[in-house]
Amino acid sequence: MRSNSQRLLVAARNYSKNKRETDFLADALGLLSPKKSNRNVPSYKPSILRNLQRGPVTEHYSEIEKELLPQYNMHAVDHSNQLHNLISDLHVANELPSKRPSQKNLMNHVRSLQNEDELVDLAKLSFYQNRLTLPLMTRFILNKHLQQLSRLPFDVNNLDQSAFEKNGWTELNFSEFKILLLKKYHDLNQPLSIVRLLRDEFDHKFLPLIRQQKLSPFYERIVWKFYFDYIQMGSEKSTIKSLDNVRTSFLIWEASTANCCEIAGSILHQHELNKLQRLFFELCSCNAVESIVSTQLEAGTSPFLSALKKISVKFKLYNVDDSLSENVTKRALTYSFIHSVEDVISTYLPEWRNDAALARIMSELRSYRSQMVREGVSEHIGSEVYAN
Repeated sequence: MRSNSQRLLVAARNYSKNKRETDFLADALGLLSPKKSNRNVPSYKPSILRNLQRGPVTEHYSEIEKELLPQYNMHAVDHSNQLHNLISDLHVANELPSKRPSQKNLMNHVRSLQNEDELVDLAKLSFYQNRLTLPLMTRFILNKHLQQLSRLPFDVNNLDQSAFEKNGWTELNFSEFKILLLKKYHDLNQPLSIVRLLRDEFDHKFLPLIRQQKLSPFYERIVWKFYFDYIQMGSEKSTIKSLDNVRTSFLIWEASTANCCEIAGSILHQHELNKLQRLFFELCSCNAVESIVSTQLEAGTSPFLSALKKISVKFKLYNVDDSLSENVTKRALTYSFIHSVEDVISTYLPEWRNDAALARIMSELRSYRSQMVREGVSEHIGSEVYAN
């Protein structure tokens, strides 16, 4: 009997202990209802006097405050100051002038970039900021580190005209961009893309612009180079004859490598050139020059031909004036042109005195330069006499 009572006592203690632990755990987890505070409320005793003072018992009960569960209110956070500060900062940032780099600095930066990811990111930024002008686009396209044109934020084969007009493009710029693609496809070793583009654009776009002389020499030379390399090989002379334009003929010669001496001879026969133009193309078509250029081209490149082309491009030979102008700038340009031709002859043809054609060309160049000097001295003396 005693053992049973002991077991009951131990069980009661364990139950009490477990209950306390359960209550503590539930209280910690917030699972218990709030406890009502113990208030000493006197028992109700009817009173005639209280009934007369406060009315019937129902009115008396309505005045008794009933203890309710405590109300939990969310802590109110005032975000008005933070929002005000944020809006103020946005207004200030919007009102500050945007410090964008100049177009010139941007183009120089693009030229120096050697990472394709950086090129693509900058092209996207310039495009979306409406700053991707054709000169800047030229820097992107001709950068050799830009290999995947599909990564650009536009389709190079189908430009969105309205979007690029926001970047300052004209109707002519879209044709000039397609010409740039010829050069880019060549750099990317995509000859089929060059052929496809020329067949699509040459007859109805490029050639009319060339006839109207709307393309700059830079773009026209690119067109002729790839046209004669991929579409009409060896047709330079017939093209010169059919177009019959001095400027175009000179640009065709500058863009050509094969048969350049024959092309120079064709230009001499096709056009009435001034003295300086005639002497230059007589030099380019003479046997001595043709022999050296052909030998150099067999080895890969011709420094002699490159030097002659640089002179033609630098001095815009198609527009060189051989008149003894009183304009100091024109005189200086003509004098520099003659000196450059003489220097090239002396460098690549040191034995020019033994060649009758070369000796005659050098003699005429020196005679023209001496005439320029005499005319300049006489004009200077005449102006001094008149001033006195």
